Order: sequence, then C-alpha cells, then structure tokens
Amino acid sequence: MSDLLKELRKIKPKFPETEFHVAEWGRSVTLRGFSLREGRDLRSVNGEADDEKLMLRTLAHAIVDGDDRPLASEEGVGLLETLSAKTIQEMGQAFMRLNGAGEDAEGNSGARAAGAGSSSVSPSLSAEPSASSKPN
Repeated sequence: MSDLLKELRKIKPKFPETEFHVAEWGRSVTLRGFSLREGRDLRSVNGEADDEKLMLRTLAHAIVDGDDRPLASEEGVGLLETLSAKTIQEMGQAFMRLNGAGEDAEGNSGARAAGAGSSSVSPSLSAEPSASSKPN
C-alpha cells in the first residue's frame, strides 16, 4: 500500500460551515457540507421522495450541533416543515452557496436550491465545497 493512501485514510475530511438565521426560531443554526457518499446515501434512502421532501431531508442533515446532526430524522424534517417556504428556500440557497453551487442555484425553485431533483445541482456535490462563507 502506498504511503499516500495510508496517510489519506487517517484524515477526517473537514467540510465548510456557515451560520443561517432562522427568524421563526429566533436563533441561528450551523449548516455544514457533507461528503459525496453522504449525499448519495441520502438520495438512495429517499428513493422516490418528491423534490420538497428531499430538500427538507438534505437541510435536516446539513444542520449540525458540534459533530451531531440533531435534525437528521423524521422529527427534524417535521420541525423544518413548520418553517416558512421563504426560510426553507433561503436556507437551501445558503447550503448550495456553501458547497460552491450558489450561481447554479440562483433563480431556481426552493427544491432545486437545496439540490433536490437536479442532475447538475445535487446534495451529493458537497464533496467539493468552496471556501466557507457567512451569509445571513
């Protein structure tokens, strides 16, 4: 086995984060990118889910508290469903900007902004994130 492969196996990838203020909750949450594998797993678990449901699950998975993903469950998705459509759309756009897809997300629907239902903008693209930004 090559030394490079051994070295890379030891590294835990670091993904960019950004803070997003949720007015309805009166607080900010941290959005973090995730790996290509996590994005692919998220899409495969959701199978035939509609774009909106995939968007909500993607955002629920992106919200972190330290190393935990407290909303990455049906209960978390349910909490996100109580937010306004505008907040969800803006959160999706912030997540896509975080992952270097902001220009692709501009002008698209909320579902596409979160990476759902698009072959060019997908939650799985977060494996190649841009530098962390601080929108909102």
